[in-house]
Amino acid sequence: MEYSVNIIMADPAGNRTAFITDPVPARLHAALGAAIVADEELDAEQAGFITMPGPGHPGHLQMSGGEFCGNASRSFGYLIGREQHMRTGEKVTITVSGAGEPLQVTMGEGGAEACMPLPEKTGRIQVPGAGTFPFVKFTGITHLILEDRETDPVLAERIIDYLRACTDWPAIGVMFLQGENLRPYVWVRELETRVWERSCGSGTLACAVWKSRLELDGMFRLELTEPGGRLYARVISRKGRIAEAGIGGPVRLEKPVIRTYHLNPDA
Repeated sequence: MEYSVNIIMADPAGNRTAFITDPVPARLHAALGAAIVADEELDAEQAGFITMPGPGHPGHLQMSGGEFCGNASRSFGYLIGREQHMRTGEKVTITVSGAGEPLQVTMGEGGAEACMPLPEKTGRIQVPGAGTFPFVKFTGITHLILEDRETDPVLAERIIDYLRACTDWPAIGVMFLQGENLRPYVWVRELETRVWERSCGSGTLACAVWKSRLELDGMFRLELTEPGGRLYARVISRKGRIAEAGIGGPVRLEKPVIRTYHLNPDA
């Protein structure tokens, strides 16, 4: 079957996200999302479906694999803010798949900052044949942090292969962190996609969470250079517990386009 949709592309520091603005049945989200990511002209790393429940309700973003994405979240808030002619410093509330509570996005000059879900758990995990690595688990995605390690595709695949089999995590990121440079690799269970992302908002936050773990009070800020640009994360701790977290950086929106895809009707 052929399926045509209106798409707005957002580019948050290179982590290109396709926003589908038409209603699409949930059973087609994964197949349509995969088709969009495979569309070389769009050059999208991920896809999300927008629904606007109505006046007084936050807009909702459903990622095609049901995962959570920080860059997509702040881009979605930025899109709504632009449509509502909001000014720098004004806030918009949204809901996103993989996040248990509504999120606030603050409009910036040429970008936006999103308050982020707090981590559920941090610790270390052993991957046989690979090593023991720090991890930061959010509701919709878990990130492993490989600090001071050269980018190693074979190692990244080994980690993903092991964790996809022995956990029920909906998405996993392998973050190669060297100083102020980050190279993110992300797998999404529902889509079975593995992508070397040009930037990763939740991965940037995971790195900040891990590096701030000894901070008892105050704000820790981390700014990283990623293949698509620079992102920052901030973590506020009170009495040794994380009380607030956010990510920010530039967002570029493109003109809407209509694209048609061939989908399996039994998808």
